[in-house]
Amino acid sequence: MSGATLTITPLDGGALFEVSGRANFETAMPLRDYAEKLSGREVIWFAMKECTALDSTFMGVMAMLALKAKRQKCEIHLAGADAKICQLLAGIGILKLFEKHDEVPAGLATGVAAPLPDAGRDDAARAQTVLDAHKTLVEADGKNAEVFRDVIAFAEEDVDRLKK
Repeated sequence: MSGATLTITPLDGGALFEVSGRANFETAMPLRDYAEKLSGREVIWFAMKECTALDSTFMGVMAMLALKAKRQKCEIHLAGADAKICQLLAGIGILKLFEKHDEVPAGLATGVAAPLPDAGRDDAARAQTVLDAHKTLVEADGKNAEVFRDVIAFAEEDVDRLKK
């Protein structure tokens, strides 16, 4: 069990993702689904006030969403992240991808918060997400190539092994 929750609240033209607890690769899976369906010109918010920790896969999927959002001219915001979370994101060079705010603006949500649906994954899909997330961290900041070299190599081996 991940010990984290990820909810989505519809916004007028976008979504608010609320992250609480220790977000990890399990929490990242449904977020990746959202990133793959991003259509452009959306407004995306990450509410991080209740987030206590992030693993590199979750941060990689956040970067995946942020990079795609930037390419598609979407707005992407990060609100309520404490100093520790900001330090984690800055340390791997992805804090710069988000417009940072102290808190989510009042009245932003236009819908009701719900758990982000998880389509269920097999081990190969999970391994592919881990691989893609870490490759995205390298894309976002080249200094991550050395940091995540071994993780990427192990993930590539997992993907190859699980596809057989």
